[in-house]
Amino acid sequence: MEGKATRPERNSLELFAAAFEQQGCGGAIEAIRPREFNRLTGVLDCCGLYRSGDLSKLGIDTVSPEESRITRSGKEEILQHFNTSPEEYTVIFTSGSTAALKLVAECFQWTHMEPGGTSQFCYLTDNHTSVVGIRGLSALAGALTIPVNHSEIYEDKHSLNKNIALCKEENCHTPHLFCYPAQSNFSGTKYPLTWIRDIKSRKLYPFSKVSGKWYVLVDAASLVSTSPLDLSVHQADFIPISFYKIFGFPTGLGALLVNNKSGHMLKKRYFGGGTADFYLSGEDFYVPKRSLSDRFEDGTISFLDIIAVNHGFDALDKFTGGMQNIMLHTFSLARYTYIILSGMRHANGTPVARIYSDNEFETPDAQGPIINLNLLDEEGGIVGFAKV
Repeated sequence: MEGKATRPERNSLELFAAAFEQQGCGGAIEAIRPREFNRLTGVLDCCGLYRSGDLSKLGIDTVSPEESRITRSGKEEILQHFNTSPEEYTVIFTSGSTAALKLVAECFQWTHMEPGGTSQFCYLTDNHTSVVGIRGLSALAGALTIPVNHSEIYEDKHSLNKNIALCKEENCHTPHLFCYPAQSNFSGTKYPLTWIRDIKSRKLYPFSKVSGKWYVLVDAASLVSTSPLDLSVHQADFIPISFYKIFGFPTGLGALLVNNKSGHMLKKRYFGGGTADFYLSGEDFYVPKRSLSDRFEDGTISFLDIIAVNHGFDALDKFTGGMQNIMLHTFSLARYTYIILSGMRHANGTPVARIYSDNEFETPDAQGPIINLNLLDEEGGIVGFAKV
């Protein structure tokens, strides 16, 4: 980034543009704003709003017998966006990221055996509600629930010798699941994607002390709305995403990206329309579809919304130049706002705002474009939201 920024005057767009040269996606934002986002008057940009052109294009694409081709094309575009391929990952369309998380909770192969063969559901305390809610189903299956703070995760220098000994035990393949957000919904903190590899190899505490095999779910819904994610490098087992958070439209479509090496860990019990190759209604006989995505996409998927996603990716690349530019632009907006808010004082010198952040918005590698704060009165008391 540009280094330490001087404190600009409030409400100065010119000084903001001069101080943060990486904002604006190379001038593209100002060019398309009046044409495609004219309802943004008085609102900050890059807040997940759909283009006016997206809706008009949907009127051209009506229900087609090529539904499967549309779906396949959409999945290929999604995988390409995350720099991976069908050989590495499978896209399962869901109604949103919450539905994707619930799918994992319902279908993960939790085990409960004594002694020592019980699965663990471990999650970062700084997780979205929909991730923490997994514990209701994992506990029902007999799994142990282990919440951890990010400060409790650190390198275990003695893990290598421990792993050699632990892998000789019979329960070495007991499956465990760790879930954490790539970007905090609360503070915008970006947690290390290197955790994926280090947790799966049990180099980090407390995972190093647990016998069994760790699978990692990375909640990427917040991160990928404004930042790139390279799945060829950071190969999590399960990645829920929301297209609404990326494009602002469609509202009822998300996906679960499943590492093909980990697909066997999801066992489905319910089967709906289109997910069975054969079944008998009079007796307990059921053969699921061979394709992982076909087994989990019950009923008719929203392929008209998938068309909108295709248009969304096209528009994203055309008008902004890609997620790297969006990340730099949105971080510039957030950093500028952070500098202004953190410097504001009442007449008696007390701060106007209390910002909840783990860093000082110095780099987009560690901080996303999220600012969580309370406004304070002159005595340091919190101003209620009804008065803001």
